[in-house]
Amino acid sequence: CDVEKEQALEAIKDLIHRKYIIDERELLRVRTRTLRSYFLNEVLVRNEDLGKLITVSIYEVNGDEIITARMDGVIIATPTGSTAYSLSAGGSVIDLRVRAKIIAPLAPFSRSIPSVVHPLEVPLRIISQEQALIICDGVKVWSDKEVFISYEGDKVKFVRTRKYNYYLRFRKRILML
Repeated sequence: CDVEKEQALEAIKDLIHRKYIIDERELLRVRTRTLRSYFLNEVLVRNEDLGKLITVSIYEVNGDEIITARMDGVIIATPTGSTAYSLSAGGSVIDLRVRAKIIAPLAPFSRSIPSVVHPLEVPLRIISQEQALIICDGVKVWSDKEVFISYEGDKVKFVRTRKYNYYLRFRKRILML
């Protein structure tokens, strides 16, 4: 929540007087053979057997291979989620105005595998050799060996009662300045 409890009454007054803005954020869709879900922050694909590496191949849906590697898992993050789990795994921060997603390998066996900034609109296909656990925004949703990630134009709307300063929030909450 962007409103501190000391500012709650002022925020309610702003809402009543229609002094607010709508902040839209992209939702990405995750799909397997039997599951369809959405995520605002990130999806994690990891070995169902905790503590074991997983061999993951990530492709654009046209067949172009991006990465194949052994790792603890892979995080696909939206700009909103790029300052969370993905960042702690070595992923980049994406400005909210940039239409992209992060592919962040989680503890890859080969340390030379960087995170990748990938176009939001280009769907991904993730194939694992082992049964993979799929976790969307921290919630375990399914296990499978093949996962599709896509942007279908879906968005979530946040009501902001004051100007939202992304980098001020980033400095305060992430850098703790």
